Amino acid sequence: MTNPNIMVDGETRPMTDDEFADWTLIQNQNAMQAAMQDFSINVKSALSSTDIVVTRITEAVAMNKTTWSTADVQAYLAYREILRTLLKATTVSDLPTKPPFPANT
Repeated sequence: MTNPNIMVDGETRPMTDDEFADWTLIQNQNAMQAAMQDFSINVKSALSSTDIVVTRITEAVAMNKTTWSTADVQAYLAYREILRTLLKATTVSDLPTKPPFPANT
């Protein structure tokens, strides 16, 4: 494989192996940084979309329609905890599956 061309002092020439290695490293770092930014945006969006549900759970608990210890409420709160943990992640991963809307909320 031939290395891509580079322009130096107005002259076009193939990159040296070292230049190509550096260029490839920078491209990979830029791609990973962009992927992490997208991942962070997706996690923040998923977490934000659960805020109203937590408000509804709080209201339902206050009205004795559910409790904090019911399995569906605990599943929803665990989902939010995982999302908060993912905000600190240093690698891209799949988002967890959003649990069903808790009953009686």
